[in-house]
Amino acid sequence: FRLDHPSLTKLRELAVMHRVGYMHANSIIGKLLKKINDSRVEFPNPSAFVMSAVKNAVWTIGRKGS
Repeated sequence: FRLDHPSLTKLRELAVMHRVGYMHANSIIGKLLKKINDSRVEFPNPSAFVMSAVKNAVWTIGRKGS
């Protein structure tokens, strides 16, 4: 996926945050695959995408109290 170490680390940390964190991490990976495979859209920085998605997922998990 051409991800840097910090983004991979954050994604792994999200995946071990209870079941809901795991579900969010899988969703992020799915979206990443879709963006990479979509030849009509340029995707120059997958690491930034993952970092942003993880940040949003952690915020959502904290907000819902899960």
